[in-house]
Amino acid sequence: MAANPDEPVLDTDVAAAEDFGVEYADGDADGDDDDGYQELSSTFESLQADTEKLRAQLEDTIGQAGLAAPVDLEEVNSRSIFVTGVDFSCTEEDVTNHFKSCGDVQRVTILKDSFTKKPKGMAYIEFKSREAV
Repeated sequence: MAANPDEPVLDTDVAAAEDFGVEYADGDADGDDDDGYQELSSTFESLQADTEKLRAQLEDTIGQAGLAAPVDLEEVNSRSIFVTGVDFSCTEEDVTNHFKSCGDVQRVTILKDSFTKKPKGMAYIEFKSREAV
């Protein structure tokens, strides 16, 4: 084969490459490249349409099953607080009762050591509305 990429490919190089199963594109002279592009473009459009149909079916299935929609983390974080100094004997219910004077509590997560499962004295409180924060 030609060592320099600027040198033209010789017929012997092509013949040798074909012996090993290498195929060369013959350019756009016969219009094959346009046909390939059109075929690829229509396949891509078909895949996009299928993706949209599947997305719609998934949303319908989620709605019918009563599953929660994807969560907007920025919105959840805007109505959540992180609290330290939580007594080690407190339960999620205790924390909820303590903070319900601020507003309706959606969820309480008391952080625990992953090995001992004992509370770390910290908690996340998610409120139902941003005004409670």
